[in-house]
Amino acid sequence: MRLAWSCLLAILPAFLNRFPGLAFGRTWPIFLRMQVTVEMPDQVARQWGATPEAVSRRVLEDAAVEGYRVGRLSQRQVGAMLGFDYWQAEDFLTKRGVPLNYSPADLAADASTLEKILSRS
Repeated sequence: MRLAWSCLLAILPAFLNRFPGLAFGRTWPIFLRMQVTVEMPDQVARQWGATPEAVSRRVLEDAAVEGYRVGRLSQRQVGAMLGFDYWQAEDFLTKRGVPLNYSPADLAADASTLEKILSRS
């Protein structure tokens, strides 16, 4: 398998601050996009989809799932990869059978935060 990497144009933050519409109303965070080319036999590629676009999407989804599963990617990073918001990424991961990375320590921290918020009321 051969990988070819090419970075696409990154727009400077100052430029985005001056023209926020170019960043769809957001000036941060700025993500560099990388294009990856993977070569494989046609009969193997067809297992991911019938068209090059379908194969590309499925390979990207599989990479996102595996990256999240092993802790290399956060849920937000999965969403950024796939064009999903936070909740769509959670739904996607759930449908793919991936348990959410939410530890007992995360639960305790969230419970403590909620308790502080409720005690102010």
